[in-house]
Amino acid sequence: MGRIHTLAIFGVSLAAWGQRPQGDVEFFGHQGVEEAKLRAAIIEPSWSPEGVSAALAAIGVQTTNVAIVCCDEERRQVLFVGIAGASYRPLPYNPAPMGSLRLGREARRLADAADRAREEAVRRGGDAGSEDDSAGYAMFKDPALRRVLIRIRNYALAHENELFGMLAHSAHVRSRQIASQFLGYATASPAQIAALVAATCDADSTVRNNATRALGVLARSNARWAAEIPAAPFVAMVRSGIWTDRNKAVALLDQLTASRDTATLKMVRDGTESALLEMARWRKVGWSYNARMVIGRLRGIPEQELGRLAGTGPLPPDNPKN
Repeated sequence: MGRIHTLAIFGVSLAAWGQRPQGDVEFFGHQGVEEAKLRAAIIEPSWSPEGVSAALAAIGVQTTNVAIVCCDEERRQVLFVGIAGASYRPLPYNPAPMGSLRLGREARRLADAADRAREEAVRRGGDAGSEDDSAGYAMFKDPALRRVLIRIRNYALAHENELFGMLAHSAHVRSRQIASQFLGYATASPAQIAALVAATCDADSTVRNNATRALGVLARSNARWAAEIPAAPFVAMVRSGIWTDRNKAVALLDQLTASRDTATLKMVRDGTESALLEMARWRKVGWSYNARMVIGRLRGIPEQELGRLAGTGPLPPDNPKN
């Protein structure tokens, strides 16, 4: 599959988009619960977070998250359903900040413009969402989205101290969400990494998502920055009950295990192998690729062969230890 990244691979959760064709249903956190039983309970009319949760509650199964994600290669929505099974553990979150500061109108307008441009890029499909992470922050081929992101980069460079403070101390959730996104466009540094790592324990899922994604971009851009990022928080995040946590954490762990550091691989194996195997079984390569890469490294598969297998199968042997 190579190291090409698109909006589809990272996932854009757009449950309010209106009607789109329904694609695959995938589960996570469901170790110990028969998957066929889960699939049988979900019928087409229940393709909504409330409907899916109600359908599974009727058979005695608790959901932790239902995410309708756009889009697979056929432009269909994919349903990811989190289950409170043996491969799920709740994450401990940071205490809620109490500061009163909020980001100003300029930052809010830029963030809203980026959201709109990103949605339009996903709608257009093709290579509009092709991503370039080589500079240490995400840029896209789509011209409209690229223009907005350049403005965000300039804003972040001019307001770094404000973004650090807002992310750590603001009680205003939207301000922390924007700060976690914009800080990924600031100057790459140990301080930037430390602030983003701290934000991956924020109680808000969007803050965690933005911060973890920014760390993944840094890790892909430069092995030096990858070596600065601790693996432990993301080993824990892979067992979260929230789809965006798992999606971004496994993408980052793909980068952090690329060096095949023995201690890192042991930490991943001991902490999260069963959760990774669940994701490795997801049918579309765009969703399963990162988990397959990590599992393959745990199995000792050579890197060149692993890249081919992760993009085409077969899956590694099913031998979870946790």
